[in-house]
Amino acid sequence: MDYPYDLGPYSRKVTTTAADAQRWFDRGLNWCFGYHHEEAVACFEKALETDPNCAMAHWGVAYAVGPNYNYPWELQDPAGKAAALARAHDSARAALALVGRVTAPERALIEALPARYPQRDPIDDQRPWNDAFADAMRLAHQAHPDDLDLRAIFAEAILNRVRPGACGTCVPASPRPAPARSRRARCSSRPSAICPGR
Repeated sequence: MDYPYDLGPYSRKVTTTAADAQRWFDRGLNWCFGYHHEEAVACFEKALETDPNCAMAHWGVAYAVGPNYNYPWELQDPAGKAAALARAHDSARAALALVGRVTAPERALIEALPARYPQRDPIDDQRPWNDAFADAMRLAHQAHPDDLDLRAIFAEAILNRVRPGACGTCVPASPRPAPARSRRARCSSRPSAICPGR
């Protein structure tokens, strides 16, 4: 399987029996951590071509097409926001339909998505959904505190509550404790240790 980008050896094992689905999922996740969400979606779609029942590939599409620190809901044009939300909502529902066959950390990630995409149609101000997703990811992190990828996604959920450009101060929109900062050395070699905007 020829792919022009070397994303390194990092892999997060997900529930699939197809090696190619795992490989494409890993690429998609690495691109998410590198903030190239368009390429991440393409990789997650390739994983789904190989294994349409890979719940985490559906999760990946939903996660990657949604807002992020560099491209929050409020910066998206109405048509783009509507298309992204519809696709994310549908992919989240597809992942939820498969949640009975995944691991507990995968289930936690998947079950946090409805907080991020509570409906298919956009509303004027979707920023409260960022708060709801951060709260859902806080619970997921508390249930799986040693899962470093889950921790990184929780941290990004907190960042999505911050106004764009404020990463230098990282002051949340409302007071909330930050995720644990321990194990920094262990985390620094992981793709998820990359700071957004750098």
